Amino acid sequence: MYRGTGTDVIAFSGREGDHSVLLPYFGDSEKDNWYLTYPSFHVAASKKAMEDPEREALLLRIMEAMLNQEGQSCITYGKNMIPYNKDVTLELLPELDNIKPYIDQNKMYIRLASGEMFSISQSVVQGILRGELKTPKAAFDEFNSLMSADSESDEVVAHIDMAYSDAFTAEHGNLAASAIYNTVRAESGVDMVFGQSCYISSDVYEGDYTQKDLGYLINNDVGKPVVANLTGEQLTQLVANTLSLKGNRGAVCNDSTLYVSSGFEMEVERTDGGYALKALTMEGKELDPNAQYTVLLCSDYDWYVVDAMKIIGCDDYEIDDVHFEAYVFKRLIDESGKLEEPNDYITFR
Repeated sequence: MYRGTGTDVIAFSGREGDHSVLLPYFGDSEKDNWYLTYPSFHVAASKKAMEDPEREALLLRIMEAMLNQEGQSCITYGKNMIPYNKDVTLELLPELDNIKPYIDQNKMYIRLASGEMFSISQSVVQGILRGELKTPKAAFDEFNSLMSADSESDEVVAHIDMAYSDAFTAEHGNLAASAIYNTVRAESGVDMVFGQSCYISSDVYEGDYTQKDLGYLINNDVGKPVVANLTGEQLTQLVANTLSLKGNRGAVCNDSTLYVSSGFEMEVERTDGGYALKALTMEGKELDPNAQYTVLLCSDYDWYVVDAMKIIGCDDYEIDDVHFEAYVFKRLIDESGKLEEPNDYITFR
């Protein structure tokens, strides 16, 4: 037994004949049981936009489309998602049958994922362990005090002197994503980097950055990168199979979710069904199918990497100890350096 999520139930195959099931947190009696969940789909709108009646009406229409039955059915992947709005019903896996009563009774504790909250919680727990906070009230008071304290996040920690757009173009691909992926490749020391452009969440603007601002450049859903040792032939298979993925996390559904390559270039063809790989090159030359390369994959481990490695017959890979954004922080903050320049990594035929 271990603490996990619906995703873990799906990903954990166990031993042959094992059956995984998700259980609630048990209270003193059955009516006190509850289920821990957290939002994985967030919607936000700027205050300025909501002050304009026309823009407010448009934003509310968009939110309604995303949050109704049809929208939620399109957005969710797998069958382990719980809608918080009562007029939406999503099919759940049989492994999640045990939690249905707690969903129906609304006995769910919703965890809000906040880096600041996690850091302050850790500080408070350490204070309890050191004997500095001796009562529950003292711990809560300390937590509330730290949460309401003035943030020091306004300190400028880096400066970027070149702006790059996060918009995809057929001529250059995603320049912001290319610059960041090239920086990650240089700092991590791998031969190549491969990951979706949507993991870069905003334009790179010219100017000063706080650490929080730098964090906004990279979607925090990237997770831990995986470093794989691949031949040129395996890399070609990986890219081709990835472009043809359907209906799963990691699938390409439009230009903005296409993959970015650093250290090699992709020649891609648009098809009626999506995208297809035509060729891979390295500095404009044909990729050697027998050469060995270290490739850092920026994608979801459970939903993409494991299956992708099986398909291409690779078992020589491991999770990188360094989080994706840490490479960018190292370059821009610790080394006071610059982002690597982007390159035209994709060509459409």
